[in-house]
Amino acid sequence: MKRRPNIINGCRWSLLQLVVMSLLLSALSCEKIAVRQYGLPITLGSTSYEVRKALGGPTERYRSPVAGDTAETIRNPGKDEKVIEWYYPFGIVAVFDRDRLTVITLHTYSDYQGFLVYSRAIVNDVRLTDSKQTIVSKLGKPTKIESDGLESGTDPNVPVVWPKESRYYWRFKDYLVEATFLNQAQSVNEKEKLTFPKDKLISITLTK
Repeated sequence: MKRRPNIINGCRWSLLQLVVMSLLLSALSCEKIAVRQYGLPITLGSTSYEVRKALGGPTERYRSPVAGDTAETIRNPGKDEKVIEWYYPFGIVAVFDRDRLTVITLHTYSDYQGFLVYSRAIVNDVRLTDSKQTIVSKLGKPTKIESDGLESGTDPNVPVVWPKESRYYWRFKDYLVEATFLNQAQSVNEKEKLTFPKDKLISITLTK
């Protein structure tokens, strides 16, 4: 008597294979999405050589001054020091500690001649032109918020030279994103009548 093939077990095995393949494809898809979410041309932990391969030479390079410094020593720091480099064509400010990139800052405005504001996506398609609401929507609920309080009776819509700010933080696997917003309007250039409204994004910084 011939034995019938076990159709039920065969179907179960085929179903299991389909589930496994679906999970693998889903994982690969998520991995690709995660890679696309980071849009900067440089990454934290890179050496100055690796950063310059991507951005070219810095427009400015110096370190924070200390007692006894001269203009020469500030502008010519060693590799083992904490160094700040400005890349005007990309709108990127990079901080190196012992020749490793530890901080990336993107400013939404600078009056330095030749400085171009970074225009591409940063993280999760966030851009420097996005509103506060849009940034929070794209990055999700902040990990932490720090806010400078306004004095009683202060109108946040009246521009001041030194406005109060708020800082929103998002912790991701490989880096921390900090977005700085205005808590009140800012008078940037009185002669040119340039002002920024309350809640405007001032900068985005990535650190470990």
